[in-house]
Amino acid sequence: MGISRSSYYYKAKEDSRYITDEKLRNMIEKVQEEFPGYGYRRLYHHFLREGHRINSKRIKRVMREFNLYSCLGY
Repeated sequence: MGISRSSYYYKAKEDSRYITDEKLRNMIEKVQEEFPGYGYRRLYHHFLREGHRINSKRIKRVMREFNLYSCLGY
């Protein structure tokens, strides 16, 4: 066939760079409606479980820029 086995079975994954900050903001707001105490650490693990690989520093930055703090903050 002329191609390697790994190329044949390769499946592209959704790249988190294509998720805009605005879309990430909407995703965070949707999760925080259901779980208002979630901070950036729990959001990071929540998005990992859903299959999104988004850096925790990026989540923290977006939350800070759009004032999306958890309701359980002291």
